[in-house]
Amino acid sequence: MFALLVKLLRAVAPALLAVKGVVAALAAPLAPLAAGGVVGTAVTVGAVIVATATLGYGIYYVITGQPLVFAPAVPEIPVVGTALKALPPQYVFTITDVASPLGVAVSPGGERIYASESEGERLVRVFDREGRLVDRLAPPGSTAGGRLPVYVSVDRESKVYVTDRLRKSIEIFGPDGAYLGPFRPAGAVGLLPNPLGITLDRRGALYVTDVTPGNHRVLVLAANEGGRLLTAFGREGKDDGEFSYPNGLAVRDDTGDLYVADANNARILIFDAEGTQKGRLAQRGGASLGLPRGLALDSLGRLYVVDTVDGKVNVYDVRQEPAKFLFSFGTPGKGDGQLNYPNGVAVDSGTGRVYVADWGNNRVLVWAY
Repeated sequence: MFALLVKLLRAVAPALLAVKGVVAALAAPLAPLAAGGVVGTAVTVGAVIVATATLGYGIYYVITGQPLVFAPAVPEIPVVGTALKALPPQYVFTITDVASPLGVAVSPGGERIYASESEGERLVRVFDREGRLVDRLAPPGSTAGGRLPVYVSVDRESKVYVTDRLRKSIEIFGPDGAYLGPFRPAGAVGLLPNPLGITLDRRGALYVTDVTPGNHRVLVLAANEGGRLLTAFGREGKDDGEFSYPNGLAVRDDTGDLYVADANNARILIFDAEGTQKGRLAQRGGASLGLPRGLALDSLGRLYVVDTVDGKVNVYDVRQEPAKFLFSFGTPGKGDGQLNYPNGVAVDSGTGRVYVADWGNNRVLVWAY
């Protein structure tokens, strides 16, 4: 019944946008009653309160993908919050003319989307939120044959970090697209011989996967402190704490836990802030992992895992112990909302959008909550 209601709400969302403020205003005065125990003593009144608050929360969340932040008196109803968390996003539109994109990232405000090309001009294309091309990023003096951008990450100051397999470097660009030079780790020549996956946390730490033959690992560097090495862990292999072509990374801001897509071992390894393995995600709970590559986390604690071989994105609730599989979206193919060897993924929690680099179809697909 709840799923049917949500489906209906999605269908009439444009009309509901005009009344979302009214719904929130009606829900706010009901919250003290629900919190003050009226539900427990007056069944009929309580049922009305809960139903109204649930509907108000549900309408607003389905439309915007955000909690009722402008009505702080309305408490989150755990059952409703859990149910909404398990709703998959809906396909919205496609960003075209990207030659075999591998990585995708979004700026902090959601106004810029970055997609790395592995064919064609082999550069990073920059789009606005409507999917219009606004810029191209490439190191000055480089040519398409001498560069291969893979993964992209954007820090809180909107600086753009790009791993390049052919240049064996991490290239940095400013918010305006100006080239700032390569990232040079302090005190160690050749510290980044084969960088692949990349992400940053809120402290300014830079996480990089290194796929040097025989030495697959994760490096953690202080991006704002001259590239000082903070820690390094892992080696090539199939056992705990070992990797076989680690790709995407994602960091939880609340715990510091790090998630690494251990691609060729078909699993996600979980490490604490010190680099000690504390768990893994593999094939269980109805979710298969054929070749996991791109990773992203949203503000609700949902981990997005791109499965390149199976042409889909698996989503887990990592705030639960153990992490719970929620849903998958995308199916193999070439049509709208379909994927052909997807690779990177990025989430804009501010708008509820999810961007997926659809490598085999030369495009970036956009979903939204």
